[in-house]
Amino acid sequence: MQGAVLLGDLIKSRRFDAAQITAALDSLRATAATLEPLNGPAHFTRFRGDGWQLVTARPEMALRFALTLIARLATTKGPQTRLVIGLGEIDDLAGGELGAASGTAFLRSGQALDEMSSRRRLGQLGAPPAVAPWLDGTLHLVEFVAERWSPPQAEAIAMALAPGWATQGDLADRLGITRQAMHARLSGAGYAAIATALEAFESQSWSG
Repeated sequence: MQGAVLLGDLIKSRRFDAAQITAALDSLRATAATLEPLNGPAHFTRFRGDGWQLVTARPEMALRFALTLIARLATTKGPQTRLVIGLGEIDDLAGGELGAASGTAFLRSGQALDEMSSRRRLGQLGAPPAVAPWLDGTLHLVEFVAERWSPPQAEAIAMALAPGWATQGDLADRLGITRQAMHARLSGAGYAAIATALEAFESQSWSG
């Protein structure tokens, strides 16, 4: 089946102690679980010490998932993450065990992370040749916006991108702030531009 593998590791993890690294990876795992209404069972695993992997059979959701994970870590001063999206075949997800899984999406995610510049935080491999240059440019722009989120902005974005919220008023009520304050956070975080990028990404089938 067609799918996507999100593969990442924590940035400059040696600057943080083991507890901080574990907390960051636990936060990613918990965030992945909140995405289950869009993704089905959260196929998330930790590996390589400071690395992690999320597998989805809905490749059109990969950018939304990536930004939600990035935003969740950006709500703290702890470790942040870089990640890539590997698009392609997922041959086996028997019982959700990633150790038994294989396919081009896995291979491409590993290659993309190994080859990504240390100055980048978001990349992809596997998009069709006609689309890849445009997608790479979009990811670079989205990354530029995300790097500038304040913790309150990141919290607002992480909630807005996750399923289950109908309106900005719902989000404001959850955070205990006014609707005007929520609007200001999302506006300052570039949410309108991000929503446009997500709409374009999610309109693609990413198959074949």
